[in-house]
Amino acid sequence: MDKRTIWAFILIIAVFWISSEFIWKTNKVKEPSKEQIKETFGNEGVPLQNQSDEKAEKTSPEPEILEMESIDNFAEDIELNDTIVLENDKIRVSFTNQGARINSIVLKDYFLADKVTPVDLIRDQSNLFGIEYVDITGNQHKGTPVMYEWEKPNPESVIFSGQGSFGSEKKTFILRDNYQLDMFLSVSTNQEQFDYILKLDCGIADTERYLKRKNQNYQVVLEIDNKVERLTLQKLKKNKELTGKIDWIALRSKFFAIGIVKDELSTLHRIFAYANNGSPAFRLFGRSPKPVLDAQFSLYLGPVVSEEMEKLGEGFGSAYYAGNGIFFGQGFIKPVSRLFEGVFKQFHHVIPNWGLCLILFSVLIKLLLYPLTHKSYESSTKLQKIQPQITELREKYKKDPQKMNQEMQRIYRENGVSPLGGCLPMLLQMPIFFALYPVIRYSIDLRQAGFLWLKDLSEPDPYWILPILMAVFMFLQQYLMQPKKEALAEMSEQQRAQMQNQRMMMYIMPAIMFFLFKSFPSGLVLYWTVFNIMSMFQQRMIKRKFS
Repeated sequence: MDKRTIWAFILIIAVFWISSEFIWKTNKVKEPSKEQIKETFGNEGVPLQNQSDEKAEKTSPEPEILEMESIDNFAEDIELNDTIVLENDKIRVSFTNQGARINSIVLKDYFLADKVTPVDLIRDQSNLFGIEYVDITGNQHKGTPVMYEWEKPNPESVIFSGQGSFGSEKKTFILRDNYQLDMFLSVSTNQEQFDYILKLDCGIADTERYLKRKNQNYQVVLEIDNKVERLTLQKLKKNKELTGKIDWIALRSKFFAIGIVKDELSTLHRIFAYANNGSPAFRLFGRSPKPVLDAQFSLYLGPVVSEEMEKLGEGFGSAYYAGNGIFFGQGFIKPVSRLFEGVFKQFHHVIPNWGLCLILFSVLIKLLLYPLTHKSYESSTKLQKIQPQITELREKYKKDPQKMNQEMQRIYRENGVSPLGGCLPMLLQMPIFFALYPVIRYSIDLRQAGFLWLKDLSEPDPYWILPILMAVFMFLQQYLMQPKKEALAEMSEQQRAQMQNQRMMMYIMPAIMFFLFKSFPSGLVLYWTVFNIMSMFQQRMIKRKFS
């Protein structure tokens, strides 16, 4: 492989490292001032309907959400209950009858780093899916219910009923299989038309210890006007307001998501998204063109698993992907990434350890590429052996480039050599690398999957052991491929100068690759290291064959 190919490869991989160290680096967001809160949400704690584009783009770091109690405090005699529960085998959802909101979403099959505490998608002392009512100019309606009567007609559902001068409201939640919760909203008011606001102000809880890429991994993802938009936490340092036909929306972290899919009759027309206490958050605006509203929503409360998310339909499965481009398994890489993901799961049915599955996958890829890489390595080795002839031709025909090229092509044909053959192994590995990266980085199957000293194959090696081993074996691979002293003695001055440059690369390239790979998921570094170890032995065997 020539130097240009090596440097091109290093530059491609460097994109990942630069993104990891600088672009995706988590920055601390300043707390908002009271003036910023008032400017963003108005005097009544509701995002301003007629907010100008200038204000929407103004930096407003993490506005504190103002929970407004109605002036008309109806049903003061209703007793507070914060422990109303619906649950199935996968999830336990807790409600409070104050605002008829969700205050806990516990996933029974997923745990925090201690491997004991189940994941709760809602932060402590927070809640989701409260509803406010405003007129079409953005002014909050008064006389809406605060405390709700509730009943559980069966173990799978709970009904909240509230009454105020604004009108009557009923919210019904029905827990389906796995991670789907249906919400039915029925409102009867004295208003000719009104907007309702679904509030996800508290964001989504942190569930991982490694949060370096939080600014990129935490997102608001939605389909608006038949186009998927992704608002990362990084982008939400400036408030974002989007208007259009909204079909679904999701609030997601690296591994978990809280999503909303509307039914065909409901109208969602605006979203106000922002950063709140280190998490993306949003308020979603729907509209009722008449005094009576009947709306239905399917809520997704669970892990980022494509099979589960696709069950909600309406394209909600697109929220599975963490971004656009090949770095996230999109574009032409997407089918390859899905294929690799399927292969891993098949391996895991037989081998219960994901680290061993990655090693087996490395062996499988090596076997599939063996015929091509073997021919390439042979061509590269033969090319070294005919270098004296090439040098002689260059000296002989240095004043006749056309004749020199003709003679060089003749020698290549006679020896079965391709001058570009050494580039083939690297070119073959690049699409595999890009397709494998999002599978390992974002697959919840690899979350907290341990192997030897590694506690999580989806995150970088905290001790840098794997990146160091990779760099060491890369150095050995290049060292073993260096020509012997006898061969160096037969080379021209120009060839020896080239060998000296390659010797410098033997020291420089492993160091560069170490700094690049130390920020990559340890599972990816494991695959790369095992694959290159096998390549090293393959190259060594070929070199002995032609010695």
